[in-house]
Amino acid sequence: MTQLWRKPLQAGLVLLDGERPAAATLWGWRCFQVALLLLPASALLAGLLLFVALILGSRQPTAWRDDRVNWLLAGIGLWMLLGCFTASSGWLAWVGLGNWLPFFWAFWAYQPYLATPEARRRVALWLVAGTVPVLGTGFGQMVLGWSGPYELLGGAIVWWIRGGGNPPGRLSGLFDYANITAAWLALSWPLVLAAFLQHCRRWRSGPLAFGLWGISFALVVTQVAEMLATDSRNGWGALVLAVPIVLGPGRWIWLLPLLLLALVPVALATLPGVPAVIQAPLREIVPQSIWGRLNDFNSHGERPLALTRLSQWGTALGLVGERPWLGWGAAAFSVIYPLR
Repeated sequence: MTQLWRKPLQAGLVLLDGERPAAATLWGWRCFQVALLLLPASALLAGLLLFVALILGSRQPTAWRDDRVNWLLAGIGLWMLLGCFTASSGWLAWVGLGNWLPFFWAFWAYQPYLATPEARRRVALWLVAGTVPVLGTGFGQMVLGWSGPYELLGGAIVWWIRGGGNPPGRLSGLFDYANITAAWLALSWPLVLAAFLQHCRRWRSGPLAFGLWGISFALVVTQVAEMLATDSRNGWGALVLAVPIVLGPGRWIWLLPLLLLALVPVALATLPGVPAVIQAPLREIVPQSIWGRLNDFNSHGERPLALTRLSQWGTALGLVGERPWLGWGAAAFSVIYPLR
């Protein structure tokens, strides 16, 4: 049995050890890659590996003070600490620092693993590979009727697959809510698109290159379809915005006019205040699933303004205006908003 596992394990370690930046420790580089592969499938296992990589990355030769951005983040962290003393949310403000300060540390400690273009490309491909279970479970959920949750390793891995989606009719895959799935797909979408465009340049180089192009093309098509199926407005926005960013400014001269031409009818069919003589025919062209979702229209009609995102954003901006410097503190919005 030991011999059976030894060769695959050795091959896996050889794969992980490739293109290691000089500043990265061997085990830190290994843990960082595996963590990114497992991140959507198991936050627990990925988190443990990322913590190991964080500790090992903190032993890098580059001093923390040598990066100006670290000084900026340190200043922001001190300002957040000051805000906790006047926060209306009390002790929750101090707990809320845990959502921010560790990431400031990670910004520096993970730099050894991203020090070279080759390392960044490899990291991006691991994130793309980690997206495959999300896409696969989304397809199984919406097409094959899979329904979980499914647990592995005593609950270390939990896939919250609900038949028909969660909320119903919205693809959520292995996550427990469609908007979370859309957030992950929005993160990986630029990387999937970039990988596809790279393989487009050399798909005629041989059978292997053509096979990689076919895989990347399938990922692009599946990713676009599932981002649309999440019915998430943020996901839809990321789907569009990533295209000019990935293609680069050299193609904007023709790409941006095309995007504008495609988005103007959607905007006119969605935005309130557009004359009915213009909006009505456009709503016949633009699917209701798009313009209705964008302006909070559902099967029961338009939602009350107070329940829409626009209203929530307006309230949030008003709260920022009242205390622009030190804020209200973490977790204060859920307490203050219902009172407004």
